[in-house]
Amino acid sequence: MAYQTCKLISQIFVDGNSQKNYPVAIVVPDFTELRSALSNSKVLQHHKKLLDSELCRNETVNKFVLEKMNAIATLKLLKGFEKVCDE
Repeated sequence: MAYQTCKLISQIFVDGNSQKNYPVAIVVPDFTELRSALSNSKVLQHHKKLLDSELCRNETVNKFVLEKMNAIATLKLLKGFEKVCDE
């Protein structure tokens, strides 16, 4: 699976839903890698000090992880309906 290659992800479960045009995912971040990536972002580096549970609930961090996931999905040539979405 394409998303397993994302360094920010420790575990992932992706499932299709016939009611939606996109799959849904449950993601367990690799908190060490996530904090490292946040440290490298001038805009997001202050988020690295959040607790693990706070990182998981933070909308900005969630969007950051989703952007990284979808960048990999694009590199792996996934089609639009194969990419997870935050709707």
